[in-house]
Amino acid sequence: MSTQMPHGPELEHPRPTANPLTVVVINDFASVTGGSDRVALAEAQGLARRGHQVTLLAGQGAPSADILEAGITVRSTGQHTTAGDPRPVNAAARGIWNRSGGSLVREALRGLDPALTVVHIHGFTEVLSASVVRAAVRSGLPTVATLHDYFAACPNGGFFNYQTNEVCHLEPLSARCVATHCDARSYAHKLWRVGRSSVQRSLGSMPAGVEHLIVPSPTAATILGPFVGPGGRLHILPNPVAASRLPAADPAAGSRLALRLPRGADPAGLREELIRAIGTRPGLIAPHDVADAGR
Repeated sequence: MSTQMPHGPELEHPRPTANPLTVVVINDFASVTGGSDRVALAEAQGLARRGHQVTLLAGQGAPSADILEAGITVRSTGQHTTAGDPRPVNAAARGIWNRSGGSLVREALRGLDPALTVVHIHGFTEVLSASVVRAAVRSGLPTVATLHDYFAACPNGGFFNYQTNEVCHLEPLSARCVATHCDARSYAHKLWRVGRSSVQRSLGSMPAGVEHLIVPSPTAATILGPFVGPGGRLHILPNPVAASRLPAADPAAGSRLALRLPRGADPAGLREELIRAIGTRPGLIAPHDVADAGR
């Protein structure tokens, strides 16, 4: 079951709450390294500014001045990412099950009042692992998780075959899935991800053990719906985006427009179609130019 949750500009001008909660935000990073971090940290700051008692539990990164100024308590395991750990054997084991991450969450949640506490899980696949999900679920505290990608169901996180540049319709962790080399790196890395995903589903309680799961769009809800636990609910909540409204671009007057496709993806030759459609028009940047410029 999925529900559409409200969102709006009131996030920019929060009003203090009369009934503050203790909110524990769990995320791989204490600083912004990507879009999901921006969402997690914006949430933490917004709740703190409303007067809630917010704690951020992370695996890596020094918190920004904005996080500290908002009065957020930050605790971190201070570890490498799985990909950045110079000890590959240690990284492989910790990427599947991070004991330090689980211990940090258990310690931080111990003794908190279930009636006044909410645990919100964001990213955990790059440092913390599903050990933090299990710790949160077993604490008995109300727990919600935002699914920023498809790692809750798909081993490579995208339902996409990066070898063939095609959408993947295989059942995750089925025999055909395991036998298919779809990973952007190597088949050996795919097999490691299969192991991680298997542990995540069983010991990690993700996604079936989390009652409330947030996704950013109806499309994500449709894709992830079959993997939600029997009592689970999907809530659709678009990601907050802070942006300035600028005048419309006018290519004829010399304005330049850039179009960019998702990294590593070119479904059905879309890039070439875009190049043919707009690449020769004045004032426009073809998609391949943008991709090359961003490497």
